[in-house]
Amino acid sequence: MDNYQQLWQEVQQVVPGSVLQPATLQLELEQYRNKLLNLFQNKGPQQSLRQQVAQGRVQTPNFGEVALDYDPDQLRVTELTDKLRLDEVTCVELLTFAQEMWGLASLEAAFGVHLAERLDAAKALSRLLTLQLVHQLEVGTAGEAEDLDLDAGGAAGNGISVSLAGLMEQQPLLGVVVRFNESLLREVHNGRNQLISRLIEVIKDHTLDSLGQSFPIALDRYGGAANSTYYINQERCELCKALLYAVVLSPVPLTATSLSELLQLLEGMAAKVKASGPNASHSLIQQVTSCLLAVVAGLSLGNAAGGAPRPSAAIAQLLRAPELQPHLQQVAKAEDSFAAVVALAWALTREALSSNRAGSINNTGVGALSPSSGAGSNTDAGGAAATPSALLEAAGKARALGMLAGLLNSVAFQLEEEEGHKHLCARMVYRLLTEMLEFDVANKRELTETLIKASKQHMEKGTSSRATAPMLPLPPPAATAAAAPGIPANTQSMALVPFGTSAAPP
Repeated sequence: MDNYQQLWQEVQQVVPGSVLQPATLQLELEQYRNKLLNLFQNKGPQQSLRQQVAQGRVQTPNFGEVALDYDPDQLRVTELTDKLRLDEVTCVELLTFAQEMWGLASLEAAFGVHLAERLDAAKALSRLLTLQLVHQLEVGTAGEAEDLDLDAGGAAGNGISVSLAGLMEQQPLLGVVVRFNESLLREVHNGRNQLISRLIEVIKDHTLDSLGQSFPIALDRYGGAANSTYYINQERCELCKALLYAVVLSPVPLTATSLSELLQLLEGMAAKVKASGPNASHSLIQQVTSCLLAVVAGLSLGNAAGGAPRPSAAIAQLLRAPELQPHLQQVAKAEDSFAAVVALAWALTREALSSNRAGSINNTGVGALSPSSGAGSNTDAGGAAATPSALLEAAGKARALGMLAGLLNSVAFQLEEEEGHKHLCARMVYRLLTEMLEFDVANKRELTETLIKASKQHMEKGTSSRATAPMLPLPPPAATAAAAPGIPANTQSMALVPFGTSAAPP
């Protein structure tokens, strides 16, 4: 056991007026540094440890030497190890903890301890990143790129802003958290952003989902029966948030390998939403929303957290990486609304790079978009021949704008309890829309005219997007305005206007 419950309890004490000392917090966080970078990694069953179990005595980090009877102790350890694929020492600790908590060392109790510990780890990591993100959003000044604290190792797009550094001096606990986060996010190993790539691996791992038959129930920390699915969904939601925050806050651009893994994760989640149709769960919608915006943040020059923009040269090099080309070519087709949003972000980044606008992007990533003379011949490595204008048009026709509107109006978004998370999501959506509109103004509104024409064609055909592309479920009809004239209620039929609204194209 990694005792993430203790980490979660410490992190919750990082509030103004806390009696927690910065030195104490720093020592506690450093103990979990490698554990978080290698989140939930376990050696798995080992023959040498199984021999110790068979001998009836196992040395554990948290409980010292534990004596085991053959029946039921050794049998339960072996069964738990085989089902959870954890090493024998961890399983002994899970059973021992359950025994001390409830006086019941059953498999269901141990499984509940395991799920609760994983959820504590996910919540603690998400909370650590949230603490930095919320304060960074507060001190960020819209429309003005902040200077960087060069003593903190800053170069353009690679350091702590002066405003945030000042706030860290006023709040020492926040300073400890920010410096710890920075150290985690700077770790690059084998061409991968270590924390981000590890989060992606954990999110994609569905081993626990397959244990429903073996463990139909798990005991919670109060000793009551709980549905394991609840723990698993909550953990994955927290990890997806942590993934989004990690990408947004990362002081270094994503590596090509990590961004490729992120795009693969989004493709898999989008397929799940499409397969679920209107029955997609709120937790799944929350997860795919965080993943989608993480991809957008990874592709963008602007810093969604309010810091300085990312280095344009690094982003340009990233988009030319061979590992990304199959994904970007697929994105260019904009075959569903999730790919359409990614195409929108990619097109705006390409336009910014080709028009040499990168140096003038402000904290929100918004700047004057002007058509570049080379836009018509601009091609990304890998043979994606579409210009930014063509990509934006394809994104619009695939209802990228409807997806973004649906994102902010979805039931899952409204149910989100963390205001900082909602603020970040809204900020990123508005940035995309603003950049697209400024690009359109610079191009004499050709994109708008094209999308209006596409909207009218969708209206005439009466095509429902639910049959062609995954969309986020919005609140029930009673909670939304009447549908536009000529459109059936609750139908997403237009490229520009999401269903359930009264707006109609001019």
